[in-house]
Amino acid sequence: MKLTNRSLPLLFGLIAAVLHSLFVAYIFLVAEQSEGSWTGFVGFVVDFPFSIIYLAFDRFVPFWVLPMTLGSAWWAFLTWLFMKLVLTFVNRKSKVPDSN
Repeated sequence: MKLTNRSLPLLFGLIAAVLHSLFVAYIFLVAEQSEGSWTGFVGFVVDFPFSIIYLAFDRFVPFWVLPMTLGSAWWAFLTWLFMKLVLTFVNRKSKVPDSN
């Protein structure tokens, strides 16, 4: 697969989603076993915009499902957007002719 300006943001977004999913799995499989663990709070802060939604739907679905799906999608989107902006800036800078 050739990496292009179109596929690079998608690749980085998928990597961010996988890393976030592994982080959520770590929190709910390993760190939640100890009483009084602050690791769940770190997950709450990392996913802040969606953390409020997690609390609202906690009664209806297992607590790890929403961070695994919505949080991973959120971080994939943020990474994709950031990479698109960086590549746009880099491409714009490379097209500007020298003033010499």
